[in-house]
Amino acid sequence: GISDVLSAIANPRLAWFWLTRPAPELNGRVPIEMLREDKVADVVRAARTVS
Repeated sequence: GISDVLSAIANPRLAWFWLTRPAPELNGRVPIEMLREDKVADVVRAARTVS
């Protein structure tokens, strides 16, 4: 979940910014909403492309 995203994006502020806004890497979906839908692997994979 969020801890996995923080492992991928070292800067906590950048991670929170990325989690709470539509992400182009996820076709415009909001990552934190996808985490709520248990799509952790997709979110973490996308987070790794950010940093």
